[in-house]
Amino acid sequence: MEVQLREDKGKGAARALRRDGFVPAIVYGHKIEPTAIKLPERRLSRLLVLGGENVIINLEIGESEGETVMLKELQIDPVTRRIIHADFMRVSLEEQVRTHIPITLIGTASGVSEGGVQEFLLRELDIECQAREMPERIEIDVSSLNIGDQIRVRDVGVDEGMTVFDDLSTIIVTIATPTVIEVEEEEEIAVEEAEEIEPEVIGEKREEGESEEE
Repeated sequence: MEVQLREDKGKGAARALRRDGFVPAIVYGHKIEPTAIKLPERRLSRLLVLGGENVIINLEIGESEGETVMLKELQIDPVTRRIIHADFMRVSLEEQVRTHIPITLIGTASGVSEGGVQEFLLRELDIECQAREMPERIEIDVSSLNIGDQIRVRDVGVDEGMTVFDDLSTIIVTIATPTVIEVEEEEEIAVEEAEEIEPEVIGEKREEGESEEE
């Protein structure tokens, strides 16, 4: 990805960049002075769609040599949902990198077809591996799960050389039994009897000559 050095800094300069369709960003790491850059928002958005947030990127910054980086943090405007800033971390393809990998569920669970409810409880794994081996996502096939079945972290097969830091007993996905609320027959009868009772009218005038004892 070709990017440009960012000369002007500050909130005003950043707003001007965004108006022109650029995202202000910074490259840091490996004990090298951070570098302020700017890159087209459309290009960054397309990269995220195609490769995800854990993709390894070769940044070409002006006339300097390319730098191998990973996207470390994105700042998103809560209203417009546009990218307003990005942090890139320098990496070596051989070094160990710890990050969160999104989990993708594949297929339709048998238990869901039978009326069960699929609960997706853990949506990413905290792993460490070589940067060059970093997967875009972890795929889990749920098609064989019946009602009451579940998949835990320990059930997920990861490639050799990867370390998972999540608790192995943590449930990732489960097919829960649907909750059915039954109304007791006695309660139904009580409701019917209550409906048959003529309501008392508060403040109703008595017929002339009618006493309170009556």
